[in-house]
Amino acid sequence: MERSEANTFDYIVLERICYISKGMVIHCNERKSQGLFRSSDLISDIQDRVHPKPYIEGKDVIRWGVARIRYLEYGTKRAPAMFSRPTFPELWTVNNRLLALRMCGEVPSVTFDDRHLMANHTVIVFVPWRELSGIHNKSIKKTAKYRKEVKLSQSLTFYRDEYEEISKHYDPKYLLAVMNSTFARNFLNERRSSKLDIYPDDWKQLPIPVASKDEQHAISRLVTKLCESIQSGAKSTELSTIEAKIDAAVNDVIRRTSR
Repeated sequence: MERSEANTFDYIVLERICYISKGMVIHCNERKSQGLFRSSDLISDIQDRVHPKPYIEGKDVIRWGVARIRYLEYGTKRAPAMFSRPTFPELWTVNNRLLALRMCGEVPSVTFDDRHLMANHTVIVFVPWRELSGIHNKSIKKTAKYRKEVKLSQSLTFYRDEYEEISKHYDPKYLLAVMNSTFARNFLNERRSSKLDIYPDDWKQLPIPVASKDEQHAISRLVTKLCESIQSGAKSTELSTIEAKIDAAVNDVIRRTSR
């Protein structure tokens, strides 16, 4: 648990619970295949053999949900081999991730994903470290190393082994509740580097209040109820009531752990 002058409650920063990255840049690589295709050439409204992967962009992300899903060309000669930034495959195949709109203005918009949605660079991806256990690549290694990967002459404050263990104690839907909370909005707006965008580095230092398993479970149930209500087309007054309950529950955890 951590504590600072700015945050006088028990918390863990988000980057120690989740690996955080922007999505793919799907236009063609400028050096290897410049001008061969545009991003729009890769996207279809219909899922088929050439476009098998469900795909979203930032404009499709709404608070607690996804407004639209299209389909991305994948597994062909150009996709993802010729993408400008394809990311690593496991980023899209793991379960229980969170996706955030990057260009969101003052109000963060984050949603839960268990459908293996792919996304472009206008979406920020949050994967609990436990979901990446045993996956090795340069991108992850830049962020965190296993203790056995660190040379004897080196020393790190935190190791990937610890991140994976920490993440086991956090329900992704509880994280979603905090990230969409009034507390998170205020915290990010005071510290973010852009008035329009919230970048991965802005999210990394978000304090996640330390909550018990029962508290997280109760908040997770409310989040599930809200997400299902959005999908079913519930009235805005009903949605606002549930969202207010989630916000209040997050604030209760903060108050309980404050000193």
